[in-house]
Amino acid sequence: MAARPAGGQRRLSRAGIRYYICLALLLASAVGMQSAASYYKIYFRKEAVPLKRRFTELDWRKLATRYQPHPIQPRLLPPEQEEALGTEDYLELRLVDTEKPAHDPAALANVFLTYYTGQPDMVPHVPDECYLAGGYERIGWATEELRVVGARAPDDRVPVRVVQFQSRSGSAEPISVIYFFSVNGDYRNGREGVRFRLARPFERYAYYCKIELSFTDNENPLRPRRADMQQSLAAAQDLLTKLLPVLIEDHIDWDPARNGPAQMDKRSG
Repeated sequence: MAARPAGGQRRLSRAGIRYYICLALLLASAVGMQSAASYYKIYFRKEAVPLKRRFTELDWRKLATRYQPHPIQPRLLPPEQEEALGTEDYLELRLVDTEKPAHDPAALANVFLTYYTGQPDMVPHVPDECYLAGGYERIGWATEELRVVGARAPDDRVPVRVVQFQSRSGSAEPISVIYFFSVNGDYRNGREGVRFRLARPFERYAYYCKIELSFTDNENPLRPRRADMQQSLAAAQDLLTKLLPVLIEDHIDWDPARNGPAQMDKRSG
């Protein structure tokens, strides 16, 4: 039998050469990107900023005399819910506003703190979606700025989002939920704002903390009266003026010098 032409071998050889050239280019690009990133101090992977103290070690005395812990506090989440939350750094608490009568719909604050750092997730846990999954429907929302002295925000203005939900069963009054994020020394009131803030390439570290608030009366735990949007915003401003400085001083270990001066964008959300 006659021998086959060597063209196939030549084609295979040429294909092999092209493969190795492409591989070499990819390797060179990877090395070049790493070198450029190192030279220009660009950080594709962020480093963690651990809490100075766990939220569970919150010093209640620093919220007194106006705010006192309610005698009945939420239990820790079961392991499966904690795993879904994506962090062990969280705290649910109830605070009684001692300057309001028990029947006031903003007399009892429900606070939920969650903290993520290092290479944080993509911010999946926001009330807009979690309450929907829990049997509520959204019936209204707004974005506002609260004046919170001691928050280290430009002009003491903290952007927040307030969302109103109604149970699909109609068995309770609508609930207004206020939330926002402390993220790398700034504040944001929405998930996209957090993502953009964390994506800054010249910052080496990353964290965000979600602060979530809602308010009810402290008189009827079986069927509480719930604060509306305006009542919730007013109560949140008072509470945050006490709570945020404590979180910044005792718990969230953020030194802006690590990443350079923190600047809040005009864009929120």
